[in-house]
Amino acid sequence: AAAGPSPGVPVAPGSAAGGAVEVDPSGGGIRWHGWSITHANLPLSNAASRAAAEAHLGAGAQLPEMAFLESSLTMRFEPPGGGPGLHVAFRALPALEHCARDEHFRPRLVADDPRDPLPGPLQLPDAQRWSDRMERLSAASDRVSFDAAKPVLFDWTFSTAYRGTFTRGSAAAQARPSAASVDYDLLRRRDPILFHAEVVLYESELDDWGVSRLSARIRVMPGCWFVLLRFFLRVDNVLMRVHDARLFHRLGDPAVLVETCAKEDTFTALAARGAAREPSAYLDPEAAVEVLTERALFVDEIPLRAS
Repeated sequence: AAAGPSPGVPVAPGSAAGGAVEVDPSGGGIRWHGWSITHANLPLSNAASRAAAEAHLGAGAQLPEMAFLESSLTMRFEPPGGGPGLHVAFRALPALEHCARDEHFRPRLVADDPRDPLPGPLQLPDAQRWSDRMERLSAASDRVSFDAAKPVLFDWTFSTAYRGTFTRGSAAAQARPSAASVDYDLLRRRDPILFHAEVVLYESELDDWGVSRLSARIRVMPGCWFVLLRFFLRVDNVLMRVHDARLFHRLGDPAVLVETCAKEDTFTALAARGAAREPSAYLDPEAAVEVLTERALFVDEIPLRAS
């Protein structure tokens, strides 16, 4: 699983044969063996959308500079013969719900998965010195208000353990642990790519401290589809973090597999192992994936049909 899947062989829209596959000539989506897959890459959200999102996220919430709240990747399975199908969606706002925290830095709006816990708030090297200075100024002047004991209520790095939104009808679709695994051999085959897309959900330069980015990529081949939802964090000279959710469905399988892989290291730890510690070496997230320490790896499955 360490090596990335082969990019495959692109094909022209509409060239897939057979009534079970229909590619949108405009590139907006594909119908594939009962799945309807669409994506929308829309402009940066306006002030009204941002204000509504921050109100939803609660006290202390702030959005990344580049938030694409209306962009999405959606996948809907319609079972033959009817019945509630599986709906999978990737959007920015549910991902940012993981950043809304209580005084113990636990997610307030989503349930934390004990297999994949997010770490506590990340402090920059000068954070304590800045806090001490603000406390002194607050004590010396009525015009400066600062309380170092006030809890952090939102993760400024926008770190998320989001794996997608899964529903069946109006209810959440439940995932269960699985002993199955993603068929990377199938993904590495040079099969034609019937459809592919990438949707950036949000991105931030962290006030020039690095980069935080969440994006979803999909490709559909004749025998399977694969989604990589990746959160990448690089706080220069401090820490890097990658959280991947890899969704896989093989034609004929009764479920969607969701493989979660979380990796993280400080730049100090990387240097101690002989890896490059210059931030410029990790402009591409794939370079970080190759060197970071694995913190979590597990697989869930979500049935296509209600049990």
